[in-house]
Amino acid sequence: GPIAHRASKIPSSNSFPVYLDKVERKKERKKERKKERKKERKKEGRKEKQ
Repeated sequence: GPIAHRASKIPSSNSFPVYLDKVERKKERKKERKKERKKERKKEGRKEKQ
């Protein structure tokens, strides 16, 4: 039925934690990138002011 179909899309239970881990890591990387970009922008802004 539809439940079985839905289950096939979800990673099997033993690989699920790994899947979650990957998602979390991706989120963290995005956050880090945003932080880095902010730092870079600040540096650029200071240069322009001087």
